[in-house]
Order: sequence, then structure tokens, then C-alpha cells
Amino acid sequence: MAKESQKCAAGIKECDKMKLMVFDVDGTLSEHGTAIPEEVAEQLRHYEQSGLMIGICSGKPAYYLAGLARGMGLKKAQIIGENGGVIFNAATLEESYIVKRPPVLDEIEKKAVADFKDKIWIQPNRIALTIFPKNQQEVPHLAEYIREMLTPIEKEVVMYVHVDAIDIVPVGVDKGAALKKLAKELQIEKENILAFGDSANDLPMFRESGKVVMIGQRIEYPNAVSFESIHEAFQSKTVHDFVK
Repeated sequence: MAKESQKCAAGIKECDKMKLMVFDVDGTLSEHGTAIPEEVAEQLRHYEQSGLMIGICSGKPAYYLAGLARGMGLKKAQIIGENGGVIFNAATLEESYIVKRPPVLDEIEKKAVADFKDKIWIQPNRIALTIFPKNQQEVPHLAEYIREMLTPIEKEVVMYVHVDAIDIVPVGVDKGAALKKLAKELQIEKENILAFGDSANDLPMFRESGKVVMIGQRIEYPNAVSFESIHEAFQSKTVHDFVK
């Protein structure tokens, strides 16, 4: 059953100012490794057509997310890729970056490829390093291997462990920093942003949003509302009141 916060349910006047809805992808808009359902894409199109701006914020590359948005029929989706490493502004068709890719990530990638060979796949990123083991059951082993490599440089990078992959990003790069930068460019205040996510790498994005909707029970966040699925969230009175 959905856990809808009493604060939001009682504060409709505050909650109906949303201008930007920003969504994580895997685990939020779709289950891991599955396509985004057409009914979800249809709802996103409805929100966009009603005047809301739609943002896609994921660990996937920005160019992949831009294609995903076009495939869903979104006309001007704002894109944050690589866990905040790359921002693509649909209005100006320009990419921007918070930092440059540090050489240490190239060194980690080279060593991982040498040690794991064809057992892993490296996502083609501009800033972050994303490693997919071809066997998902190897994620914990790969995470431990990378964690040991990161020990000497733990103040320089951050690692996120997912169901199917591992992301390594420079310190200072996260979904929140990118969302804050994008919102400034779009002249949208924090209180006018509604964020949807499901895992630890979404927490920085939540902190830069006025309202938060969590999908699933993997994490906790103060004053967020939570639902078991994006379908349940879209059908809820709380989300409807946020964006009406």
C-alpha cells in the first residue's frame, strides 16, 4: 500500500506548483532490464502536453537517454546522464559537464578489462565509468574488486552498486549537482521540482527537489511518498495533486 505523507496530502497549495518532473529509469520508470511500458510513456506524454517539463536522470549515457525520450514521444525532455556527469539541454541542444573525466577512471577501466577480459562490458561514457558483468551474479565480486582498487583514492571518486552494474563517478558529480545546474539554466526553483527514484544514487537528486516520490522500498528519504510501482504512483491522488 502506498505511504502518502500527511504533510503533502494537507499542503495541496504548496504541492501544485510543479514545473519539472524528473525521473530515474531502471527501477523507477521500468523494472531493471525491461522496456518502459507504453502506458508509462503515454502518461509522460500527457504530463508534457499539459505544460510540465519532463526530465530523465539516469546512470545511462545522455545520448542513450535522449533517444529513449524521443522513442517515448517526448518532445523536449531534459536529460541528465551518467549519474550527473552529462547534462543535455533539449531547448538548446547543448551538452554540459560539471567536471572533466579524471585519468584515474581510465586506469581503473584498463585494469578491470585486463583482469576480467570478456566477462565484463564497459558502457561508453564521457565522464563516469560504468561496468556491467555479463553475469549479474558477479556484481558483488566485481564490487569488492573495485572497492579495493578505490581505497587509495576514496576521496576522489564515489561508487554506486546496482543490481546489474557498478558506477564510478568523480567526487562532486551526482544527480543532485546536475539537477541543480539544470534547474538554474531553466530558471526553475527547487520547490517546483518533483523527483521520482528508487536507489541510493537518486538521493542527491531528491535533495535538490521540492517533492520526492520513491518507487519500491530499497531506500528511505524524509517526507517522501512511496509506492510499489510507477503505475501505482501515477494513479495516486497524491501525485495527481502535486501536478494538477
